[in-house]
Amino acid sequence: MNMTVTVPTKAYLGRLKPNALSIILLLVIVLLQGTFFSSASITYPMDGDDFPGRTQLDYGIGAPIQIATTGGTSTWSIGWATFAANLVISYILATLLSAFLTKITRFRRPAFAYGLVAIAMFVAAFLASIGISKVYWGYFFVRPPVLSAIDRIAKVTAVIPIEPKAYDADDCSLVVKTDLVMDECLAACKTDPYYCLDGRLLLALEQRGLLPDGYSTTFPDLPALYALIRGSGILARSHQGYGKPDCLRRGTIVDAVDKNGNRLVFVGVTGWQLSNDHYPYYEMFFTGQQDSPGLLYVRGQRFFCDSAGIEGLEWYCMLPFLSVMALCIGFPVFTVFAAILHAAGRTKTAHQSA
Repeated sequence: MNMTVTVPTKAYLGRLKPNALSIILLLVIVLLQGTFFSSASITYPMDGDDFPGRTQLDYGIGAPIQIATTGGTSTWSIGWATFAANLVISYILATLLSAFLTKITRFRRPAFAYGLVAIAMFVAAFLASIGISKVYWGYFFVRPPVLSAIDRIAKVTAVIPIEPKAYDADDCSLVVKTDLVMDECLAACKTDPYYCLDGRLLLALEQRGLLPDGYSTTFPDLPALYALIRGSGILARSHQGYGKPDCLRRGTIVDAVDKNGNRLVFVGVTGWQLSNDHYPYYEMFFTGQQDSPGLLYVRGQRFFCDSAGIEGLEWYCMLPFLSVMALCIGFPVFTVFAAILHAAGRTKTAHQSA
C-alpha cells in the first residue's frame, strides 16, 4: 500500500512572510545583539612605544561587524557569511515569534499594540536614563554652563588659584596656590576639559576677553569666603568611609566688578571623593557692595565627575541598554497580560452562551 504524505510547505513558508510585527521584533533582536552581545578591546602603548594604541569593537553574535581604530583612523570589517547567517536566523526567529504572539494575544492589529508598548518602553528608558544622570552626575543631559552672572563682569580684578592648607590633615582651610602658570593651566583645560573642572572659569573669561595675563598670589578675603562656602548648603555629603565632605581640594577664584563698581566673586572648586572615584565640582557666585568688605552668597551649582570610574557613561550611553532591557521585560509582561485577558474573555463568553 502506497502512502502519500503532503507537507504543508505553503503554511510554513507563509509564516516566514514579513509583516509589521516581525519587522519590529527583528529590530529588537538586532538591538539586543548590539547591546548585550558586543565587546570592546583596547590596547594601550607602553612608554617609549611608537604604537599609537588600538581599539576594536565587535558587534553582534559571531562578531559579524568589527570596527578597529588605530591612531585616530577607523576601519570597518564585515564578515559577510556570518552577517548573512546572523540576519537570516534573526529574521526567522522574528517571524516565528510574530506568529506566536499574534496567535496567543489574538490582536487584530498586533504590530500597533506592540508598537505602542515599544514606544512606552523607550519613553520609560529615556526617563530612567536622564533620571540616573541627574542623580549620579548632577544634571539631566549635559554639564551646566558657567553661572550666567559671569556676564555681569565689567573688569576682572584678580584670578586666584586655591588649594587646601594641608592635603593630608583635618585642617580644611584654604590658601593661595603659588606654583601655577596660567597659560599652562589654560592649555591643559583646552586639551582635556572633562577633567579640568577648576579651569572652567578660566575658559569662560578667555571667551569673553576678560582673562588677565596671569594669576594673582594674594586674596585677603579667603578665610571669610571659605566660611561662606561652607555655610551655603551647596556642599555634597560623602558616603560613609569617605571623609572631608566639607573640605575642598583645589579651584579658582575670580574677583571682579560690574559696571556700577560692585564686587562680583566667582568660585569654581572641586571637592574630595564622595564615593569610589566620584568627586564633586562646585561653582558659586558672591556679591559685595562698593567699598564694603562683606560678601553675600547669591547662587551656586554643582555636578559630579569620576576619575578612573565610569566617566563617560552619560544618559545617551545608558539609553540603549535601558531600552533593550525595558523591551525584554515589557513585551513578555504585555503578552502574558493580553493572553490572560483574552482567555478571561473567552471564558466569560462561554458562560454567557451556556
